[in-house]
Amino acid sequence: MNKGQQIKIIWNDAKMFSPKNKNIELSVMETSGLVEVENDDYFLVKNPVTINLKTGQKHPEQTPTFYLIPKGMVQDIQLK
Repeated sequence: MNKGQQIKIIWNDAKMFSPKNKNIELSVMETSGLVEVENDDYFLVKNPVTINLKTGQKHPEQTPTFYLIPKGMVQDIQLK
């Protein structure tokens, strides 16, 4: 992928687990933005907008400048 290309990534976000919390599902997220870096290990997305697909809520509340998504967490990639 080329730097500056518009991308949408569907990925599994990590969750914190504890013995009291029996929740075993991962949060499925959708991040859209511009490819800044792609390498063998991760995507670095510039100007990302990330939404939790189950709740429909934006994550995090304040939009970061960049989002690093490990490739091992990626379910699907769509180029725009």
